[in-house]
Amino acid sequence: MLLNFINNFFKKDSSLCASKVAMFHIGRCGSTVVAKLLEQHRNIFWANELYEPIFKQWNLLNPDFTQPGVMPMLPIDYLKKSISKSNTKTYGFEIKPYHFRLINMPMKKYLTEIEMLGFQHFILLDRKNKLRKIISSIKAKKSGVYHLKKGSKPQLEKITIPIDNIQIDHESKSLINFIDKYQKDVDVINKNLEGKKILKLTYEDDIENDPLKAYSKICDFIGVKTTKPTISLSKTTPFSIRDLIENFDEVASCLANTPYEWMLEI
Repeated sequence: MLLNFINNFFKKDSSLCASKVAMFHIGRCGSTVVAKLLEQHRNIFWANELYEPIFKQWNLLNPDFTQPGVMPMLPIDYLKKSISKSNTKTYGFEIKPYHFRLINMPMKKYLTEIEMLGFQHFILLDRKNKLRKIISSIKAKKSGVYHLKKGSKPQLEKITIPIDNIQIDHESKSLINFIDKYQKDVDVINKNLEGKKILKLTYEDDIENDPLKAYSKICDFIGVKTTKPTISLSKTTPFSIRDLIENFDEVASCLANTPYEWMLEI
């Protein structure tokens, strides 16, 4: 009788059955506003960017570090420790392509390891306009303001894009090389996730106008019932690119006649 009760209980609410999901994204793409929505779900334990606390500690020891520090434990063991806090809830976390360099573990090997831990759901969150991602990263690094509370008024502060030497994501590259890199990162993620359960989202289609759209898609994907969470963040750079960039003409000249020229107009 006890076994029947347990089986019937879980049939009534399958959202109580634990699952594991990994989200890949390049950053400054709406991941935080979505994460804060997922955190409000009683059946989801969302660990955000799992290794970010480690990287922040490295940054305190070596500001603007470009080389990895020393991991306090093996990356997979660190993940296991985080999972142990989730109990029966669905567990999710985020990771960026450049994180694999910092934790000194190839993406392909990492995927193999986490699949052995039971990860079967994967999300790829992209931002089509990589120039806006770069602008947002530079502006956030300069101002120290990475997120705005809902209702806060964003400040229009122009930035200069050093087209030959941009320093973000603990790397230094030219504007073209950074955009190329982000495009290739997304391609590599897609390739490594071939044949797996994957949900593909973009900032422009699923978050920019209504983050609840991405939230609902993720809930459906991982098999939990949607709730009515509160959106707690506002856009940090809702201005036109021309208004945001001090050296707009220089950037426009750099992107002219490239596959990325369209990014200037949105």
